[in-house]
Amino acid sequence: MKPARSPSAFTLVAASILLLGISLHLVGHDDHFPSIDEFDEARLTWNGYLYRQGRLSEIDLDDYPPGIFAVHRLAQPLGEAQTGRVTELEMAAALRWMRWFSAAVNLLSAALLIHLGRALGQPPLGLGLALASLALPNLLSQTRLALTESYQVLGYVAALAFAWRALRTRCARYALLSTLAGLMAVLFKYSAFPALGFGCGVALLLAWPLWKPSRWRGVLLAQLVLIASTAVVWLSQFDSLQIPEYQAFTNKPLWPLDWATLSRLLEVSIVEQLGWPLLAWVGAFGLGLLLVARRHWHERSLWIGLALGFGLHLWLVSRFLVYWEGGLRYAAPYAPLALLLVALPLAWMAQALRGALRLAWSGLVVVLAFVYLGSAVLNSAALAEVRTRPSTLAAIATWAIPILSEDEYSILVDRTIYHAKLGQRVFSRDRGGYRGDDWELFYVRTLEEKAVAQWVSEGVGYLLDSSLSRADNPDILLLRRFPPSQTTQTWQGPSLVFYRLWRPAHELKGVQLGQIRLIGYDLEGQASPGQTLRLRPYWQAAVPYDGQLQVYLHLNPLSGRDILAQADGVPVRDRPSFTWDDPTETLIGAPLSIVLPPDLPVGEYRLLLGLYDLVSGARLLDAQGRDHVAISLTVR
Repeated sequence: MKPARSPSAFTLVAASILLLGISLHLVGHDDHFPSIDEFDEARLTWNGYLYRQGRLSEIDLDDYPPGIFAVHRLAQPLGEAQTGRVTELEMAAALRWMRWFSAAVNLLSAALLIHLGRALGQPPLGLGLALASLALPNLLSQTRLALTESYQVLGYVAALAFAWRALRTRCARYALLSTLAGLMAVLFKYSAFPALGFGCGVALLLAWPLWKPSRWRGVLLAQLVLIASTAVVWLSQFDSLQIPEYQAFTNKPLWPLDWATLSRLLEVSIVEQLGWPLLAWVGAFGLGLLLVARRHWHERSLWIGLALGFGLHLWLVSRFLVYWEGGLRYAAPYAPLALLLVALPLAWMAQALRGALRLAWSGLVVVLAFVYLGSAVLNSAALAEVRTRPSTLAAIATWAIPILSEDEYSILVDRTIYHAKLGQRVFSRDRGGYRGDDWELFYVRTLEEKAVAQWVSEGVGYLLDSSLSRADNPDILLLRRFPPSQTTQTWQGPSLVFYRLWRPAHELKGVQLGQIRLIGYDLEGQASPGQTLRLRPYWQAAVPYDGQLQVYLHLNPLSGRDILAQADGVPVRDRPSFTWDDPTETLIGAPLSIVLPPDLPVGEYRLLLGLYDLVSGARLLDAQGRDHVAISLTVR
């Protein structure tokens, strides 16, 4: 029996890189949930849900590549099984699964880069490329999301790896697999079709010249038929020509080239995406031009194919690009190509030198690689730590649900908030994942444009602002600050303040039970025998209560404690008293309904409102030792 072989040092390093990469992906992977910070994540999730429900008339991305929606067909049922609620109400649950899928796909891409490095005879190169693909901050920021970029990266890397395998082994199935990998990338983004060039390029190279008999002509023909038939299916099923990017593509002239856009995209791709100095990258690329003619034809073909693929994708993006905000996302799919394009010449140079020069060059490259990759890991780790901090957007999304779900008022979003996107991300279902009904938002307005009463009369009941200055306005009520006033922890996201545009009908001062203040109440209904009264209290907590409070409301005679009618319940819906962690927060109490007895004589009575501990039953007392707040009531 042969002894078990211990893992090699290479295997251990590769496993460590993958483990580090998954850590960078998953630490804080659900930041801002249930609010969704990335606009397109929410939009794709919403459209994927509409597809699943057959609500085709509501879809606004019916011409989008189908790959991402196919993944949503798997992720959304998993999220629904986990929460027991449909994706429409719990978008963040589906997105959590989608982000896990993205992390798994990125790990697979990194593993393929490690394999490709070994296949090229450059194992350290594969390890470095894998670490860069998982740890570069701007690349990670684009591929960790529930979007198409991670799948495009996988398509490019897999197409390249299979193409190299086909080139070295002359095995036709690897060329076909390369084409299928490229089609997978196109399935997620139509502009990724340069990935098809690797498999087709190998078949064309091995079939050349085409007039001589070769089985590779059949392989090339099979690839072209596969691509053409897929294109026919997609064009007939998805009206991709209506996408704004493709309309931009057809409206731009083929010549002359838009050199300004190309140069800016090159800077985005290299400096911003990869973190390389542009001159250093251009220098390494130039070194490749000098050395490529001396390499074996396999390596020469690979490097030239990389250069053509990178250049074609760069040109395509320059024609598709509609807004520069998405420049990094467009650059993500070919980032491994851009890295490999300059990493190979650096390795070739070490092989071309001899003696002390070779040692010096190799040492310099290793040191620079350690600095480059180490900086990337540290920066991504710092960003991952930021993602673990409490989020103002997540807090306001969770907090607002019980308050707003009973109202039909709209929300005024002050113009000081950046593009009003914060309101979208929290309160609009197909833009931000609010777990309830869509909310009508008023943007690019300020409260001062109209009297507060007029805003309310027009159906606007709340204000989302970034300033505390309105807290002194006697006509509006500060409900909550984000982050809380007394926190010492650093939060992510902007500081926000949520107001209501009217105050309690009856305001009180200096009324306190234990550490809980009663600042006012609303009383609705007719105080007549047999009628129902509805009382809503407003609370503030000096400190969180260590336990669970209940609230009671008793109807008593003017003197004595005989209970003529009563109600009982939680003080605030969906907010246990141990979570009352901000002394400046106004807690809108759950309404208490009490039915006056039909035979109740007219006259003066008292409503006694109090708090008690749910476990011990002990009542909270005021400064005079009373266990209630008395509210006068005249029954007519």
